[in-house]
Amino acid sequence: REQLSILTQLALARLLVRDGQATPDLFDDALVYSDNVRVERMFDGLRRQSRDQQIIVCSCRQGAFSRLGCNVL
Repeated sequence: REQLSILTQLALARLLVRDGQATPDLFDDALVYSDNVRVERMFDGLRRQSRDQQIIVCSCRQGAFSRLGCNVL
């Protein structure tokens, strides 16, 4: 469910980008229940999406998300 929710949000955001209405995607503790293989696959999707729009991820798993190659606060 967790991955489907993220993919759905990314797909809707992609439609907005195509219509010229880009908005940032915000994920709060995304992928908490995902295993490492699924997390890596989802990271690929987040990386691709981040080329066209801003993605904000709030998470207590800073180590995992730091591998995305993004700013970690």
